[in-house]
Amino acid sequence: YLPSRQSQDAMGDMVVAIDTSGSITQKLLDEFGSEVAGIHRELRPKRLIVVYCDAAVNHVDMFGPDDELQFKLHGGGGTDFRPPFNWVEKNQVDPKCFVYLTDGYGPFPEREADFPVLWCINNDDVTPPWGEHLIIETTG
Repeated sequence: YLPSRQSQDAMGDMVVAIDTSGSITQKLLDEFGSEVAGIHRELRPKRLIVVYCDAAVNHVDMFGPDDELQFKLHGGGGTDFRPPFNWVEKNQVDPKCFVYLTDGYGPFPEREADFPVLWCINNDDVTPPWGEHLIIETTG
């Protein structure tokens, strides 16, 4: 699913949205962060944009291909999956891919994104209305 790393130009911007609603614990955030770090090491995107969102975007971090990643819980309110997509559009980011790490409980955007989206959900109770869907095992 994720872009190839066959050439230096294969991976431009990558956006990762992390659900930081009240149902997400620091332990679960650490597990989500571990997944993101593995993707970052493997693909080495030109720019990794991490968007922390509960019902609104609460914080954004940007990392280069050689930066050490650090994740901190920002938010803790309700859940809405739409704000990170709005943030990408408002900031004119054109990601090669968009990964959303979540427990899956919240309103999804009605309109499908114009870029590849992978929903990483830590349970099998929720199926997103569009995009690719992956169940990740977590203990948090």
